[in-house]
Amino acid sequence: MKGYDVFVKVVVTSIHQVIKWRKAMSRLSRWVASIIRGNNLKDGNIIECIHHPLGQLCKIFCIVIEETIPNQTSRKFQVKVKSIISRERYEQDINSKGQRLILLGGLNSPELYLKHLVSFPLLYPRSLCKLGLESFKGVLLTGPPGGGKTSLVKKVAIDCKALLVTVRGPELCHSEPGESEMELRKVFEDIQLESEEGPTILFIDEIDSICPKRHSGISSHSRRLLAQLLILMDGLDVRNKFVIIGATNRPDLLDSAIRRPGRFDKEVFIGIPTFEQREEIFRVLTLGLNLASNVDLTELALHTPGYVGGDIELLCQEATFTCLRNHRNIDFNGEQADIQVSREDFMEVLKQMCPSSQRSSSWQCDVKPVKWSDIGGLEQVKRRMQIAVEWPLLYPEAFARMGISKPRGVLLFGPPGCCKTNLVQAAATNCHVTFLAVSGAQIFSPLVGDSERSISQVFHHARLGAPSIVFIDELDSVVGKRAAAKHQSVQERVLSTLLNELDGVGIRIEDKRGTLEYEGTPTLEIQFPVKGNIASC
Repeated sequence: MKGYDVFVKVVVTSIHQVIKWRKAMSRLSRWVASIIRGNNLKDGNIIECIHHPLGQLCKIFCIVIEETIPNQTSRKFQVKVKSIISRERYEQDINSKGQRLILLGGLNSPELYLKHLVSFPLLYPRSLCKLGLESFKGVLLTGPPGGGKTSLVKKVAIDCKALLVTVRGPELCHSEPGESEMELRKVFEDIQLESEEGPTILFIDEIDSICPKRHSGISSHSRRLLAQLLILMDGLDVRNKFVIIGATNRPDLLDSAIRRPGRFDKEVFIGIPTFEQREEIFRVLTLGLNLASNVDLTELALHTPGYVGGDIELLCQEATFTCLRNHRNIDFNGEQADIQVSREDFMEVLKQMCPSSQRSSSWQCDVKPVKWSDIGGLEQVKRRMQIAVEWPLLYPEAFARMGISKPRGVLLFGPPGCCKTNLVQAAATNCHVTFLAVSGAQIFSPLVGDSERSISQVFHHARLGAPSIVFIDELDSVVGKRAAAKHQSVQERVLSTLLNELDGVGIRIEDKRGTLEYEGTPTLEIQFPVKGNIASC
């Protein structure tokens, strides 16, 4: 009987066991030989050890038979351990090979940028040190919820063949003093050990829950946890194959110390998808759907301004469920269960759904469909409205190509009952944009500074849902002429905020696109001059 050599890969339960058994390879080989004796030693076979007595004693999760070579000089059964890896890295390798390719619609630019940022510190850290370049330690992902931040990190980790360890911020918060800090230290110790074995990414989701701004109202527990994270990030070795990625939808709540160079050096913003990006998202999410011939993805992208990837995914799911409800009499076990999701199913869901970025907004309202032909007369006014409103929103590339600046606001004035509101509704209906209606009663508040904040929130929501139209009805009750009095009134402060927003002052970093504002008032005498086209009725 001739002998043979068996080359195996041992998967242990944790990275600490990897370090332990690398110092005792001969003893591990003897234990592995005892475990696999009597099993099928065909190449590629996986021997589960989690329930084996010796496997439990040695903390071995499984053994992978990589190669079996006959040995002509010996009749003994010899086992040679080729590699030792942790269970986390092994399971991620198996999942990345077995799962389907992650498709991210509309995130090509952020994906490419993040991949370039992460690949150099993970794959070539020592080369960067030789060139005198200190690799960065962290990347901060910001953007509205549902934009695809988590999916983007998973995709980049698979492309870079790195181990992804996900930690959610609230999971690190414990009630006992010092327990949260100890848990955070343990996470960093395990990640640093994993980085010695291969590229590793630590993904901290909802990082704003453990890194709030330090002020008088913050608890001592949050202060200690934040200080511990800062100390751990400062103590990282840049030569290790290790990168930290944090994600949050509220970057304004983060402490400024966490965003300085040497900690989270780079920031990647994932904003509201544009029209082209929404169309690409629809194409990716409807790959597995049986769509009818009357479904036009370009039309759906046109009717979903302000929708993020999560909203579009929910829209496709609800449209499928609506199709199932409409075909409840079909026998799904038979061959005639071939149903198709039609355009009517999508439109029925769109009537009841709004984007997640606007769900907390009290200014968004449903616009009753109004056509230009429904408004009698006013031909000159309608023509000027189409030029000032529809053309900039429907053909922005043409305006940019010809160097024509788009109007920031349109002021409608005239006596009551002359179709000012209907003109705005007709423009919003034909443009298929987000429509926000604001009145003076919604803006004014007895609290100091609350009225100005309401104006800023209106424009913030409008930019999130861009392209959008903001309709301020009865503008004369909101702002007026600047008075000569020494004390500034609420109307003057609201007016200053409105003018700053119109001029683009105070726009947040994530507000990338502008809006078009309508101002309607029946009286013109007390109106402060505002730049824009004036359509008379």
